[in-house]
Amino acid sequence: MIYNVAMKKIIDLIPKSEVLKSIDFPIWRAENLIGQPFWGVDTFCGIDIKNINAETNLTDLEWDGNEIYFCDAENIVELVKQGLVVVYSWKMQMEQEYPLTSFDIILSLDVGDDDISPSINMRFWAVRDDYHYLIPCINELDKFKIEPILMEQVNYKFIDTISDRLNHTYKN
Repeated sequence: MIYNVAMKKIIDLIPKSEVLKSIDFPIWRAENLIGQPFWGVDTFCGIDIKNINAETNLTDLEWDGNEIYFCDAENIVELVKQGLVVVYSWKMQMEQEYPLTSFDIILSLDVGDDDISPSINMRFWAVRDDYHYLIPCINELDKFKIEPILMEQVNYKFIDTISDRLNHTYKN
């Protein structure tokens, strides 16, 4: 797991033993009209998955459909802990049920303000042809100076710097 400086301050306050296992948001697998797989969770943000054609970018589809949003805690540490439960459960399911597919998981925190409560947003997507929404490296996450953000990489090697990334080819 990698995270920016803002998220590190929160993660350091959460004992790993308090991040309990859950199956509240299990991942499911479906296929587009030509049999290419994609993965989802919950209601897939209401997107109709029955007629996904071959031209649809499946990683973009997963980004749009796999959003879980929590805003039920005023304490941001508790909110991140709730999110970590989901992230760890997704990771465990991905490793066990889809070991040949690489995934990225992201958790971001909006700390809120006087009028808006804190919230977290979690998403995941399969990595296809080395396509990421966000390059999974600390240098990229550190560009988010205020927003606490973390990424978990599942079923592929962690790459720390952009230069390492450019010299490495992923195997899906």
